[in-house]
Amino acid sequence: MTALEIVTEEYGADRSRTYLAGHSMGSGGAWHLAARYPERWRAVAPMSGPFVDEATYPFDRIRRLPILMTEGTGATPSLEGSRVLARYLRERGFVFEYLEVDGNHGSMVPMVWPRIFEFFNRQGQAPAPSARAAGPGPQEIRLWPGTAPGSERWTVPEATTTSPAGDRTITNVSDPTVTVFLPAAERATGTAVVVAPGGALRLLGWDNEGVKVAQWLNTRGIAALVLKYRTLQTMPASGRGRGAPPGLVAAGAGPRKELEIRNGNANPEPDDPALREVLHMGIADAQQALRLARQNAAAWRIDPARVGIMGFSAGGGIAVGTSLAERSDASPDFLVSLYGPSLQDVNVPAHAPPLFLAVGSSHFNVTNGCLALFAAWKAAGKPAEIHVYDQVSAGFGMTQRGLPVDSWNDRLLEWLTARRLR
Repeated sequence: MTALEIVTEEYGADRSRTYLAGHSMGSGGAWHLAARYPERWRAVAPMSGPFVDEATYPFDRIRRLPILMTEGTGATPSLEGSRVLARYLRERGFVFEYLEVDGNHGSMVPMVWPRIFEFFNRQGQAPAPSARAAGPGPQEIRLWPGTAPGSERWTVPEATTTSPAGDRTITNVSDPTVTVFLPAAERATGTAVVVAPGGALRLLGWDNEGVKVAQWLNTRGIAALVLKYRTLQTMPASGRGRGAPPGLVAAGAGPRKELEIRNGNANPEPDDPALREVLHMGIADAQQALRLARQNAAAWRIDPARVGIMGFSAGGGIAVGTSLAERSDASPDFLVSLYGPSLQDVNVPAHAPPLFLAVGSSHFNVTNGCLALFAAWKAAGKPAEIHVYDQVSAGFGMTQRGLPVDSWNDRLLEWLTARRLR
């Protein structure tokens, strides 16, 4: 009798809620048991040890299984292998999360168990993997026929860099697209969100503020379109140093002074013509994405009256821009901005959608900008909710910090539910 049979038969455990975890060599066992009996596991959590490779491992057999990989930053040599595997799974659209903690091969174990149990609990609230339709993976779709209008003469090639943890950053976007992530058919709620990653209009934090967000939304039955909008063209040897975001302070400089925000506009570089142009282009790209979602409503099981937009940092400025524009088939039904103030004057229109904001309490310029945006919405009599998190002074995305801000997505889900948007 196998251990699984003992647990499920002799102890009466619910087989549909049986989870699999393993550490080190046991992690290798977890990977191989997951592939051998994929229908038996609700979710899998290998710890510190990849022990699989593309040539020999049947990845297709675990495509529908939720996976949480954990690793210690001091775990050698498994750390590099885990990062390579994490990158492989992420790029191929698996139902997947990856967490690194500050520990070695052994000390990381008690650090990750609480996160593993939290992950298993989340999966226990969703339909079992065996009930999910396999469906196609994420699909990337170009937003404009031919060259996007306004950037016909752009020549700097798009580039992608990858962090040691496997998170991608994209620069010099000239051909905007959306990558469509659809939930399993039986889980789909009809709600869809265009997700705009941030990066000071110069780059896109593609995974932490894009792909990972889309994957989380899918687990909640929400379709996601991750927007790769146009970004500022930056040359490696630019004399202006245009590749760096604003706000950096030279050594020996005095304390920074917060912006004086007028008309809700928290743009730190309002007089830069190139950034102003790329902001308008990004808004146009986002509007195209919103139109695309509605045009494909039937095929993607989307309610065209529940298509919203979510932006992070500068992506929040893009999202706000779509909501301030004239009413059209590209107007969002709800607006979510994560540490993304308006980058233009705020004149709240009559058709302004419900607004949800979350930001750190000491995020330079950004906190005050988000508060100003909230105040403008409220002054116009429009629905708005804001969460300001203590001990947070920068963007957070899907990164876990062990702080209340980690639950911002739960607050968002509650807000969507209360407003009957999902």
